[in-house]
Amino acid sequence: MGITREIGSTGPGGGPSGGNPTVPPLSGSVRDKIIQAARSQLGQEEWGNNCNPYGRCEAWCAHFASWTWQQAGIDYHTAFSGDFYYYGRDHGTLRTDLRNAAPKPGDVILFGTGPSSTSTSVHVGVIEQDNGDGTVTTIEGNHNDRVERVTRRLVGGSPAYAIVSAAGS
Repeated sequence: MGITREIGSTGPGGGPSGGNPTVPPLSGSVRDKIIQAARSQLGQEEWGNNCNPYGRCEAWCAHFASWTWQQAGIDYHTAFSGDFYYYGRDHGTLRTDLRNAAPKPGDVILFGTGPSSTSTSVHVGVIEQDNGDGTVTTIEGNHNDRVERVTRRLVGGSPAYAIVSAAGS
């Protein structure tokens, strides 16, 4: 799915890489570009133990989510899902009342119980759409060891604790 394998190269986070993700030319708003980048990677699998084209060989959901933002011109990269919480707090784009969060394409949704550690903030996905029924469709890196489309409940089900928008989106 758009990956050219280059032996010995490094990923955007400095770790081993199987190549650099190829993204078609992006157009539209920041949100449109985030979603176009995420969709272009659907099916991309990791290799080895958590090795991926978006960052180091480690749990890579946050590498993927921040990579999609970078493709839209947002200067942000993180390896930890909880860091998105602090980004949102610092940029005024954090929403923790998920019943009234009004998720939009390109936002990220954070899973776990809070941002304090890897044991409390356990995953992040890029919101593709609000389904209008209390669920969102996400595109998530490191879901079953690949980039996949997933439907998530905003309240109940998988424990989500926040939604964050990219500044200026």
